[in-house]
Amino acid sequence: MFCGWLELIASLLILFNRTRVAGGVLMMIALVQVVCFNIFYNNNVILLSGILLLATIFVIAKALPKLFEIFIKLKPVSLAQHRYKFSTSWKKYAMIALCFLPAWKVFVVTKRGWTFYKGLLYNQERQSLYNVAIFQYGNDTILPLLTDTLRWRYVCFLDYTKTNQKMVIFDMRENQDVRKCRWDTLSKKIILLEKEPLHFSYTSLPGNNMLLNGFWQGKATKIQLTKLNIDSMNLVKDKFLFMQEDQ
Repeated sequence: MFCGWLELIASLLILFNRTRVAGGVLMMIALVQVVCFNIFYNNNVILLSGILLLATIFVIAKALPKLFEIFIKLKPVSLAQHRYKFSTSWKKYAMIALCFLPAWKVFVVTKRGWTFYKGLLYNQERQSLYNVAIFQYGNDTILPLLTDTLRWRYVCFLDYTKTNQKMVIFDMRENQDVRKCRWDTLSKKIILLEKEPLHFSYTSLPGNNMLLNGFWQGKATKIQLTKLNIDSMNLVKDKFLFMQEDQ
């Protein structure tokens, strides 16, 4: 949040001639931190944040020699730059009008982003992750073998909004099966809304655990779920990629 506010303040400072250099320096400091975060946490916006950093350096490129004199050689230097302006007033007002035209787009994107952010907060408060302790398929209790594709390994419930609830089923190879679902608290059922119509009756167990009873792939299935603590999970080590597939 603090870094985001710095970026917003720097963006406003860059818009004006007298504060452009200060805004560029502030933005460059913030973006260096963002680029480092994206590299070390292997986020999928490494290339985009790097381009923004280069664009910021380009904006203040003419002032870089003066900034070197100020910060490295500790010499007093004027940062005043030549100001370009239109000689006719109508061109100036036309440019101002053009700058205000994208305001509606900013409002729409901000509104959509705020709605998405509220959905994430709502989901973080209500989401839950379970480990499958017992998986009874028909009369057989299937052991947790990593080569098995029928037995479940984890079950995750997502709750972005009241009309966007999902149940994510992980098999023993951790392949995901994402289903939209609806919780019927009166009849104690979880109704899967996608693919073939399914429902599981659930029973609450001590320790926030759960027992599911229903049909899975044509047979009666009983599944005992043990709740996992989402706040303390092991980090998954993966290969570093400078450019992700979705960029």
